[in-house]
Amino acid sequence: MEKMVRKAVPEDTDALLSLLLHVADCHSSKRSDLFCSGRGAYTRDELLRFMETGDMQIFVSADESGKVTGLLMCRIRETVNQKVLQNARALWVEDMSVDPAAQKEGYGRMLLDYAKKYGREQGCVRLELNVWAFNENAHAFYLHEGMREQRHIMEFDLLE
Repeated sequence: MEKMVRKAVPEDTDALLSLLLHVADCHSSKRSDLFCSGRGAYTRDELLRFMETGDMQIFVSADESGKVTGLLMCRIRETVNQKVLQNARALWVEDMSVDPAAQKEGYGRMLLDYAKKYGREQGCVRLELNVWAFNENAHAFYLHEGMREQRHIMEFDLLE
């Protein structure tokens, strides 16, 4: 077997939960005012429901032995009849993570390439995602992969 990306199956749920917990802990370590630690973004039941209904697509990367090394969760966002925005379909990446032990081995690129192909097949004109300012490694990765910045969200801390 070789490295691959495929659609997630229920047997992947434990690996998905572990990757999502890693994401949550990374985020909470940098912005504990925004993110809770020890809690992933989705529960086991939510992940299984996404797999069953297709409300959100979940793709995983796997190594030569079949072990899950990364995840990409996405959904289609459609802009229709808005006053200032063009009608369009975009593939929105909700979450993407590669196991720290498997980073720098091409899994992130594989997941993005798979998502781009999937988005094109679904009639999407863009792939979009959010990356937090503190996540410098992810930001550098996405820029290296050819993504460009679309917008910036700014904030004031009103408790200071």
